[in-house]
Amino acid sequence: MNACNELSFIKKVTSVLLGIILGLLVLDGFLSSAAPTTVHLLSRNAVDGGNKIHYSAATEYEDYLPSGISGWNNLGGPKFAKDTASTVQDLKISDVYSKGEATYGLYVPIIGGQDKIYFNIYMMDKLPSTNQKSVVAHELVMLLV
Repeated sequence: MNACNELSFIKKVTSVLLGIILGLLVLDGFLSSAAPTTVHLLSRNAVDGGNKIHYSAATEYEDYLPSGISGWNNLGGPKFAKDTASTVQDLKISDVYSKGEATYGLYVPIIGGQDKIYFNIYMMDKLPSTNQKSVVAHELVMLLV
């Protein structure tokens, strides 16, 4: 399955999952006065046992990663760190070009493998840089949900 077909399929599945996550977040807010900052759906996300997310990036929007990463690192939760030869890569960030998808970015959790974030160049390039930076930060936080 190529990246564009995967993006289309995952977009449909993600819509359902995001509805479930939103429901869980709302329910959690009603049930707890001190709601946690993250909910781990099916106990699966890119955070490894060392409370880090090791990532590699090959994207046109790589310049926006440090801002988004430092924002999340400063919150005191899991830390983002560049992948090295001695670490297991938890996340791969890359681009796709799809005119048929009205999606700017998409986080794809992969059970038993490295999670992925895709940025759709076709849509992202229509945005001003401040909005592109917001999309990058948003996709990074999806790892923690």
